[in-house]
Amino acid sequence: QLISSKQALATLSGCITSIGALLGGAWFPIDETAGMLKYLSYITPQYWYVGFMSGEAEQPVINICVLILYTLLIMLASAALFGRKSVVSKA
Repeated sequence: QLISSKQALATLSGCITSIGALLGGAWFPIDETAGMLKYLSYITPQYWYVGFMSGEAEQPVINICVLILYTLLIMLASAALFGRKSVVSKA
């Protein structure tokens, strides 16, 4: 079992969301940063969403396609993880 309590799940979820927002440019413009941080931002869905919503994307269709791919990947991963017959303890 990966996570043992609801509190641990909430903490992990908050950490992942915060790191994604930081890397995706939700808190500060990521294009002004240099080095590895800029390239790491490309792997987050937040980067593509912020680029689409801010209107800075030259080709917004690419942003939408990337977001759809992220959605499909997350759905497939969820189906694989939660489709198994496993017992989840209630904490």
